[in-house]
Amino acid sequence: IKTFYSEVIKSLETLLTSTISFVKKTAITLLTSLTKHSELRRFIINILINKFGDQDMEIVNEIYKNLKNEFYQDLESSNILLE
Repeated sequence: IKTFYSEVIKSLETLLTSTISFVKKTAITLLTSLTKHSELRRFIINILINKFGDQDMEIVNEIYKNLKNEFYQDLESSNILLE
């Protein structure tokens, strides 16, 4: 299963180089949703963080928004556990 996810992630990473904004945004959304799987989380986050250097600010904002939403939920759930 790990090998399959790795291949999917690499394919999505390739889509991040597309010139079509919709394709990039979809790949970002899918990659962000895959961060729920802890085994590959660090690898995916590195891919997304590297895209912060993209010249298209719309893509950079999309990455920021997706990561913020994903990790805000994690922080919220961890705060509940700490209380």
